Amino acid sequence: MNIFLSVVFSLASFFQTITTDITRSLNEGNTVGLSSFLDNQVEISMSELEATVSKAEAIAQLKKFFLKNPVKSFTQAHQGNSKGNDSTYIIGNLNTQNGIFRVYIYIKIDAGKQYIQEIRFDKD
Repeated sequence: MNIFLSVVFSLASFFQTITTDITRSLNEGNTVGLSSFLDNQVEISMSELEATVSKAEAIAQLKKFFLKNPVKSFTQAHQGNSKGNDSTYIIGNLNTQNGIFRVYIYIKIDAGKQYIQEIRFDKD
């Protein structure tokens, strides 16, 4: 039982670190910070694009988005894990100079590494 609890608390700490780093990167409009978590293929949705793109293209699109919409702040509204603890998500509000965007991020956990597989920016 103690081993099980140790594993559960380790996973909780692991997910918290991931989401803290991603939240901080969003709050700063930091593409470099987000890029370290992107999978090789990322489903991305924003005003001008809705597609599955390569990591390099996702980085380029995020840079373009943050240049067009300078970030004032990001507030995380929800966070959760799948039942199997193989994925997590973040939902929040990105306050920019051009308005507020609802942000959805899906993170897959594979072999102890975390990868953003989907990121959406929906204009409120």
